[in-house]
Amino acid sequence: MNPEELIYHIEKTAENIPSILVRRALRLMMFHRVTDRTIRIVRYCLAIEKLGLPLTTHLLSYLFYRKVDHTTRSNILRFLHLLGDKHVLTLVRESKGKTYRWVISPLFKRMLEEAKKI
Repeated sequence: MNPEELIYHIEKTAENIPSILVRRALRLMMFHRVTDRTIRIVRYCLAIEKLGLPLTTHLLSYLFYRKVDHTTRSNILRFLHLLGDKHVLTLVRESKGKTYRWVISPLFKRMLEEAKKI
């Protein structure tokens, strides 16, 4: 699968995740400033995980630089760390290389389920 097909599948999967559901889950986690950009990044993270792909800085920076708003890798890295601080993402430490990999935190998954009930 070439990169353009991969991006297409990620975008289609992200479109199927309701923005209001992500917004509610972030509010349940006491996320004070929920912007459209935050929701978009979280939706892409959920889509990438749903497709079974590794959630890496490289993949997200490619996606956002090429397709969304020309966000640099350092900005994506900083934003992912912010989501990690808020317990939306969990950083998985790997012994080799400098690639950062995240997973959606179990707490955020639980809040998504709670948000579905509201």
